[in-house]
Amino acid sequence: RGGPREQAVAAIAVAAMAVAAGVGADPDPTTPMAEHLAFGSDANTLTVAWHTLGAAGTAQVKWWKTAEPETPITTTGLSDTYLISPNNSAFVHRATIGPLAPGTPYRYSAQHAGGGTGQVHDFVGPVADGSAGPVKMLFFGDSGNSKVWAEATVPAVTSEVAAGGVDTIIHTGDMAYYAKDDDGRMGGLHAEQLSNATGHAVPLMTVVGNGDVFCYRPPGIPDWAQCTEDYQRRYIMPGWDRTHSLWSSFSVGPVHVILLDSEADTWCGATQNKTLQREFMEADLAAVDRRVHPWLVAVVHRPLYTSCLNGNEQQTMRDAFASAFEQYKVDVVFNGHVHSYERTWPVTGDYNVTTNATAEASNTPSVYRRPSHPVHVIAGTAGNGESIDDCSKQANTSNWTFSVVRSNDIGYGRLMVPNATHLHLEFFSVTQNAVIDSVWIDKS
Repeated sequence: RGGPREQAVAAIAVAAMAVAAGVGADPDPTTPMAEHLAFGSDANTLTVAWHTLGAAGTAQVKWWKTAEPETPITTTGLSDTYLISPNNSAFVHRATIGPLAPGTPYRYSAQHAGGGTGQVHDFVGPVADGSAGPVKMLFFGDSGNSKVWAEATVPAVTSEVAAGGVDTIIHTGDMAYYAKDDDGRMGGLHAEQLSNATGHAVPLMTVVGNGDVFCYRPPGIPDWAQCTEDYQRRYIMPGWDRTHSLWSSFSVGPVHVILLDSEADTWCGATQNKTLQREFMEADLAAVDRRVHPWLVAVVHRPLYTSCLNGNEQQTMRDAFASAFEQYKVDVVFNGHVHSYERTWPVTGDYNVTTNATAEASNTPSVYRRPSHPVHVIAGTAGNGESIDDCSKQANTSNWTFSVVRSNDIGYGRLMVPNATHLHLEFFSVTQNAVIDSVWIDKS
């Protein structure tokens, strides 16, 4: 984008590579680890979250404009300690910084009074809410603890963020495979890996996945925590005090994004969460002014449409979300859960309603012109610790008329919005080091 934003690119690149390589690691149990950013509840603010290996003093973030290091601001934050297993506790911390000037290079460092100090990280003030753009987001899910994630996807994402122009990373769920593993410590390890993928440099926005759920319920656990306390305390989304990161929303330039909890409607969801999420979703989507935010994106871990799983689970997801997505004209839906990549036509209805699940007359596989239904994109392809789901081997694949593109490659998606009438989606294959899918949505 030029200007002061690009002045931060080189510094972000050096810091990102150092963090990814583990440079400067400190065994001090009060030293901040896994620092990552998220959009704050108030405009032009960001929340910094991190963990330590032990109890630490008062949580603080020191931050300053890169060009004005002599005038740092210190913001005091909050800390939480909770049991992740009978034998282990987690120590997590957060502080919200701002107001921040859009496009301005900043630096920050998390620290603890009388304790450790984290690395200095570079970032850029977020794009102004409601501005015309351009906006660029990366999205992926099902990252897991695997060699391919750590050695292929993380370096690719790190390099792209370091090159400049990425405004946020969206994780479509399953940060951990599995959070409960290693006596509950796996959730923290994955937070460190996501920080290494430059979640410390651009906002990392998340939804909960089934892999992030584990049901260790120590005495006195709050009702809102249910089976997802570790996720909820590590990833601080906007409005945390009200929804504890299970559902939330944020806006970047002309794009409004709603983050939803697929697990509220599955075996591990609390009954009251279904109602609370539905009320939030209806109110949030109804409040979007499409003159200010002409693009509307929804993120939920489990897909509403996929050619790779049985229809019962997807029917549950459609029952929970499809009518609202249709009513409020959501443009794009991002999912994970399925360990492959898939893009649909603009689609509504059931799998078998082919009149609604095929291309509209004005659409081609690479341009959707004035689509009347959401486009669904699955990107559970970051490199999980289990396996790839090869949807092409499904016996009934030929019946899935809603599906345009499927791939088993490891990779991640890009969403780029140059203006109010055009949106560009790509899938970058880390396997092939190339873009292997591309589509424009044209609302002009």
